[in-house]
Amino acid sequence: MDIERINLLSIARYLIREVVGKMDAKQQIVLGKENSESNQVESDFREEPTIQALLTVIEHCLCHGLRTDLPTQDITYQNMTETTSPLEVIRNSASALRRAKDQVIQTANSLLAVSRALPNPWPVVLHMEQCHPVADKLSAHVLSLSEVRTGLGKSRVWIRYALMYKELGAYLQHMLDSDFKLTDSKGSSSSDSPSSPNVSILTRHSFYHPGALLLNNEGVVFVGLLVGLAAVDFCFILKDKLDEFDSGLDTIPYHICIETHKESKTEYGEYREIAVSTDERTSFLKQNKYLEDENRKLLRRLQDASAAHTRLSESVNNLSKELGSIKLENQGFKIMLAHLKKNNPLTVNGPPKSVNGKSNSPILGQPPDLENELKQALNQVDEKTVLVDSLRGEINELQSRSVQLMRQLSSREKSLDEKQLLIRQLEGKSKGMSNIMEQMRERVSSLTNEKTSSERVIGQLRMQLKELQARVTKQDGVIQSQKDICNRLESRLSDQSDELTQLRATETKLSTYQTKIESLESEVLCWRTRCEEQETSLSEMAAVVNSSKLEADLLRESHSLLKEAQWTDDSSISNCVRCRVAFGMSRRKHHCRHCGLIFCHSCSSQTMPLASSAKPVRVCDACHALLLQRYSAK
Repeated sequence: MDIERINLLSIARYLIREVVGKMDAKQQIVLGKENSESNQVESDFREEPTIQALLTVIEHCLCHGLRTDLPTQDITYQNMTETTSPLEVIRNSASALRRAKDQVIQTANSLLAVSRALPNPWPVVLHMEQCHPVADKLSAHVLSLSEVRTGLGKSRVWIRYALMYKELGAYLQHMLDSDFKLTDSKGSSSSDSPSSPNVSILTRHSFYHPGALLLNNEGVVFVGLLVGLAAVDFCFILKDKLDEFDSGLDTIPYHICIETHKESKTEYGEYREIAVSTDERTSFLKQNKYLEDENRKLLRRLQDASAAHTRLSESVNNLSKELGSIKLENQGFKIMLAHLKKNNPLTVNGPPKSVNGKSNSPILGQPPDLENELKQALNQVDEKTVLVDSLRGEINELQSRSVQLMRQLSSREKSLDEKQLLIRQLEGKSKGMSNIMEQMRERVSSLTNEKTSSERVIGQLRMQLKELQARVTKQDGVIQSQKDICNRLESRLSDQSDELTQLRATETKLSTYQTKIESLESEVLCWRTRCEEQETSLSEMAAVVNSSKLEADLLRESHSLLKEAQWTDDSSISNCVRCRVAFGMSRRKHHCRHCGLIFCHSCSSQTMPLASSAKPVRVCDACHALLLQRYSAK
């Protein structure tokens, strides 16, 4: 049923698109014409096969998966026992043959009427009207038409009324929405009031089997497509030939999708050709011919089965007539036997044991003739029973044959559906291949455009490459000059290394002084602890003494540094003493006011107050750290 739903949805989508497109085109034509011409266009619009195909598809979608009652069969004839005696068969032959006749007629009618069984979607239509109470009751108009008798015919008339009122999609949409609301309300009511009485609420699930179209997602899409038909103005004449609506479901016209027109006119009046390969066309034609042949064979078999049914009914009638004659003969025989029993009791009870055989000779001459007649009658009865058994076997064979024919018919219908599905699949493949070809053409055109653009980019890159090569030659000269500068800087670096060794020697001296200071601090701490143990006054004096000693040491150190420090000449220094960066126009020289050496701006950005100046002056980072340590010690 999944394939059936997909096929119905695809053909419905195609037909609705065609109807809307043709309506738009004809509406544009009508706008430029007079009223008489527009009426002619509307009549042509009503007679188009696309509208009839759309109505057929809507009927199939409404009847897809519809629940029907199962036919009951009389099994009294099948329950007859085969171990009955000939006399019982003769007694019950009339009833048995009558039952056999009824059984054969019922089975034949059931087998021949399977295809004529009409679905009845009328309860679904009434349920849709109950779900949409605001709209007009179209069923009242339908019921006023006495010529339409079947439920399918009423549903067809109702569909046409709904299309004219532009309410078909709204009816189906309200039915779906009401079912969703009912499911939600059932869940809430079951949780709130579990003791509520059981009320049977009809939903679409009570009308359809689980695999039906209107119970799945395809049904929602189908309803959405029908809502789009509200833009089309339908007009149907529902006065003449209303008895035609009671016929069976028409076949779905899948050939509309398969047919390919050589030319189709576009919106702007231009013609375009739709190319279809000859192989696909021939394959479609061959499949169509094969399906037509299979259909003809099935029709012939059905005709043969109906002829066999007529022959069987005639034979049953003849048997009933023969049975009546046999019944009359049996009654005559019974009357004769009763008469003989009354007149000649010796013939019935057997000959007496008497010695006088001459006196009884005329009496004993009659019973053999009567016995022969009785034997002939019994033989006729046996022949009739054999004939009844043979007819019963023929009836069973015909029943099995009819069942086989129905199975073959169903298998042929399945094969026909498979062939139709194959045709649709081939059509889809052809459409997919055409789409792929269009995509490939677009891809080729895009690749050609990319190729031209890439060639342009390559030309631009070649021009840029030439410019870069010229720049490289210029940079080679610049690099050579930079090498000369590097050689000069290396010579200067050797000079600076000598200065660095001297500075390292001074650094070692400073480290020795620092160790001495640390040892002195440890001694001061020892004396402080001892003094704190003795008395508080002595501890204060010790702190003063220690601070004075520290100041003296720092003064000595600063005095020694000041003695060694010299104001460096600007012309003698070309690089920063700390970071070794060359001075230039953008990098100026700065003297440290504490040690007198020359640094760059980043290495001498700190300021500290000195004894020689009232304001903070520029010092290097090393002197800044030293002065901070000194001030923190104070």
